[in-house]
Amino acid sequence: MAEVHDVAAAVLAGTGPVSRLQLHALLYYSQAWHLALHDRPLFVDRIEARRNGPVVSSVWRQGEVDRGDPELLTAEERAIVASVVDRYRDFTEHELATMTRQEEPIRQAIRGAPLSPDVMASYFRRQIADPETAVTEAVANARLDGRDISPEGLMTLRAVANR
Repeated sequence: MAEVHDVAAAVLAGTGPVSRLQLHALLYYSQAWHLALHDRPLFVDRIEARRNGPVVSSVWRQGEVDRGDPELLTAEERAIVASVVDRYRDFTEHELATMTRQEEPIRQAIRGAPLSPDVMASYFRRQIADPETAVTEAVANARLDGRDISPEGLMTLRAVANR
């Protein structure tokens, strides 16, 4: 299992400098996709739901991301991070915050509480579908929760699904 600082270093190696919130969103997506595809966490550090999106509390508190080494990741771990970077790196901090706040793992967590790895795995497994099915399922899940997805959120969902 990877160390979160090594994952952060791999993210930054693929993106170059990003904001703190962008980094945490990309760590969240790396963990989520690893859970969905490999049935186990990428790293042990907990991810919390915060007002502006997910936060890996150990990285947020320390504020140090340059101490990791991406070379310490396995090929499988590097592949997940590379896929996440390819898929999400062009989204702004605001777009990533909007996307993550509309996703089930963040919505189900109480602010400041850790996200459930089981919910993350289940939610992201459902995203492995053709783009329109993925968008339709995301909208249906939101409606089941009594929520509507904004037009901006729907555009963002379609942009991600079609990447």
